[in-house]
Order: sequence, then C-alpha cells, then structure tokens
Amino acid sequence: MYTLETKDYLTFSIINEEGECINTIEGVEHIVPALPGDKVSETGELLKRTEHPSIVGILYLNSKVKYGITSKGKPIYLFEPFNKSYPLMIAGCSEKDTSSNVIALVSFEAWEKGTKFPRAGLQRILGPCGDHSVEREMLLLRYSPWPYPKKVEISKSYNDQLEKRPLIQGFTFNIDPPGCEDVDDVVTIEFLSDSKVILTISITDVATAIEDGSTLDKYARKVGQSLYPDEQEPKHMLPPCISTKELSLVKGTYRNAISLSIRWSPGGIESTWWSCSKVTVDKAYTYKEAQDDISDEMNVLKKIVNEIAGVERKTSEEWVETLMIYYNSEAGSLLKANEQGILRHHSEPDIKKLSMLELIDPRLGKMAYKSATYVPWNTPGKHWGLNIDDYAHASSPLRRYADLYNQRCLLTCLKNTNGTPQIPGGLCRTLNTLQKNSKGFERDEFFINVLAKTKQPIVDGLIIEINTDKQFIKLWVTEWNRIVRMKTKLVLDFEKYWLEKKDGQTFPIKLNQDVKLSYHINYEKARWKDKIIFNIQPIS
Repeated sequence: MYTLETKDYLTFSIINEEGECINTIEGVEHIVPALPGDKVSETGELLKRTEHPSIVGILYLNSKVKYGITSKGKPIYLFEPFNKSYPLMIAGCSEKDTSSNVIALVSFEAWEKGTKFPRAGLQRILGPCGDHSVEREMLLLRYSPWPYPKKVEISKSYNDQLEKRPLIQGFTFNIDPPGCEDVDDVVTIEFLSDSKVILTISITDVATAIEDGSTLDKYARKVGQSLYPDEQEPKHMLPPCISTKELSLVKGTYRNAISLSIRWSPGGIESTWWSCSKVTVDKAYTYKEAQDDISDEMNVLKKIVNEIAGVERKTSEEWVETLMIYYNSEAGSLLKANEQGILRHHSEPDIKKLSMLELIDPRLGKMAYKSATYVPWNTPGKHWGLNIDDYAHASSPLRRYADLYNQRCLLTCLKNTNGTPQIPGGLCRTLNTLQKNSKGFERDEFFINVLAKTKQPIVDGLIIEINTDKQFIKLWVTEWNRIVRMKTKLVLDFEKYWLEKKDGQTFPIKLNQDVKLSYHINYEKARWKDKIIFNIQPIS
C-alpha cells in the first residue's frame, strides 16, 4: 500500500514507505473517495482509510444553495476546509442565524459512492469570519488539528534510569525567554582548577520517557513540532503535563539527559565526550539576567563560546545559539558515523541573486536560499548556511519530533545497542511537510496581528522580483521585515515591465522601485495568503 499526498486536491502524489513519489495523478476522478493520508494503490484506488483529524473551515450558511436535509431535519450546507489538501464537503447545521458565513470545525464521516462531496459532521461553530479571536483560534486548529491524547504517561524505565545515571557536577543553569516552561537545554560549568574547566551541554532525555510506537510517540509524530502563538498558550508537541513539567528541565528537579561535555583550558578545547546523565538546575536565567551576570561561570562560558564560534559572540542569545549549533553538529557527526538518524541539509544559494539582494538590504539575503530540509543520514550534502557537513537537530526534543527521533538514535549509539540502521525517508518527507506548516502558521499569525493593529492599511514597499511567466511580483516591506508576493497581470513590452490593474490602467514598474502597497481583507477566502488582496501604486 502507498500513501496519498496532495496540496490542492487536484494534483496527487502516490508515496511509498521510503518517502519517494512513485506516481503523479492529475484529476480527482482517479482518486475519489480517497483523502490525503489514506492508503491507496499505485493508481490512487482507496485501500484503507486512515484516521483524519478535525477539519476547520468556512461553513456557507449565507448561501442560497442547500444540499439537502439530514435525517434529523437539519439543512445541509457547503463546507470549505482551510487546509486545501481536503476537498469541499457538506455538513448539516441547525443554526437559525444564516445571515453570515461562519468558521466551523467538522469531522469527516463518509464519502458515499456516486456523490460529489464527502459528508462531514459539525462539531462546533467557532464564530463569524473576520472576528479576530475566532481567526486566531482557527489558525491553531488549521496547523495543529490533533487534540492531545487523553492517556499520557511516560515510560517506567525513565525513573529506573534516573536512579542509575551519574549526576553532572558543577553549577547548572538554563538561559531562556521570560516565562519559558518547556526547558530542554541547560549548561553546567565545573571548575577543575584555576585554569581547567568542564562545560557540559545537557538536553532533556525525552527518548527514554517516550517509547517508540507509544501513544505519545504517535501523537508527536503527527504533530511534528510545537507552535507558539503570540499572547496565547503554546500548542506543545507533547501534552503540557509532559513538556512543561515531567520532562522540562525546571529548577530543583532531577531529570535524565543526554550530555556533551567539553574539557577546556586557556589553550583551547582539549577533549569532548558524550554521556547518558542526569542533571538538576541550580539557577534559571532570562536572557537579560544572563547578559548582566558577571560571575566566573558566565565569564568562562563566554570564553568557550567565542572559541567555538571563532568570533566574539556578544549577546546571551548568541551564546545559547552557538552552544546548540555545536551540540547539533557533534550529534550529526556521531549519527553519521553510526549510519543512523536524520540530518539537516541546506543547499547553496544563488550567489548572483544573493549579492544583488544584499545590496538592497542585508536582511534580504535569505531570499536567495532554499529552506533547509530533513534528509536520511546517507544523503549527500551539507548545511551550507552553517558550513557544517553533518548537522542534525537534536537539542529540542520537547519541541521537534526530528530531535526526539535523533535522540533515540543517539541512545543506540551511546549504549552500543545492536540493530539494523533504518533509512527514515518517509519520516523525513512527513517532517518537511510539517515544517512548512509551521512556517505557514507563523506567516498567517503575523498578518492577523498586523491587521488587527493597523489603522491605515498602506505601507511602503520595494519591488525585488518581477516574474512574467507566473504573473507575480515580490516586494520587500521594511516595516514588516517581510517579503510579500502579489499576484498581478504583467506585460513585458519594449524591454519594460508594465503592470495592468483591474480597471485596465497600466503603469511601468522596475526592480528596486519604491511603491505604496495598500491592502484589504476578504475573510470569505479560505487561506490567509488569499485573504489579503494587495494593490500597488508608484510613488510620484
């Protein structure tokens, strides 16, 4: 059996267990009644229905068109999922007020043979389209639709390990934003003498607590990563009782950890080693508190960080970033040597494009890069942005499933457990998709918050790309620190680009041109990238 994958329910990919696309199919007539994630044949025939999460979307109560009556006498309305990989559906609703369309949560029920739309059951109405709080709730349900499992408990072997493992000696602390509860990394400084120091980076051992194939593991694998909305509770990859309490490295508790120790003297790093350990936090710093601290421990931390980085790292955020990159690079080397795990690859940018964009604004250099991706350990390549050959996510197992998976592999390496190395191609494909979802969530939430606070919907923009083939332009909005892609009608005539507005008027545009960017919102559109309708005017 294979897995069905689609972005728009128009073009479909048939994916094998290794994450490879073995067939591409155009047109729904070959796929119905299969849904994304279902098990299908090579030709798209439904073989096994998988579990589907609740689906959030627009219920068109205000439409004159109805699709029948349920057995309980409820009118049936059209439902459009915000996740475009699902098709249009129909759902019954007894709501009396049909003056406006609403955002609703439904569950897939069935797709009967010969019917145009699958049938869904209405779970609840969130509220009207355009309501700020409703739109924000919708985003979490769109990008993290799976509810926390009801039964949550960690493995009994976790406490057994806690009794057996040696305690990392020295002064142990974490540096995190104010209010951070899911602490997964700490640093320990142990002074051996006036000149010799051991610095240990410890990551909470989630893999020992969450067994492969357990209920919690399956949930985390479907979710992929934690989401952190502004001014709302995070949607954790693991239930809060696990991620903020039982496995979080909070002050005064003992936790299992996977540790990387560095023996250092003024002459440099003398040696490094891995260990399965336990830690207890002596002090929790915010970034500002760590920055202001003048203790011997913080001073030697800065010296070791600067040596690892090869340049001076001035802020506490940079200290933590340097140590986590170092931990991840060492983890990647260990995994690669043992032919296990998932690496993080990042391809070389378009150098010409990079130079051009950085001349406009140094922050625009990111446009020349493709996103980093997860790949099996045996995939040729490197992380170009970090200039590291074997880089792996392993430092945030409470927040990312790739890190949890790599922890299991690290434990296998450290304990010299025999086993056949896996090639996790299918998992990498899933995690790359979930990573895109996470970025989509950040983008959409940004625009919701900007629009809620904006009184004058006009900003300054700079044209940085013109694409006549796909009919769009890209603009850099300094005020937002973001790139905006705008669909529009473009014509190349006499080596000049012309933009044609909806009223038929045209005006010339060019790269590096300053423009005024106005926008309005159509809340009846399903996706936020479609909700925001941009319009530009040249600055006279």
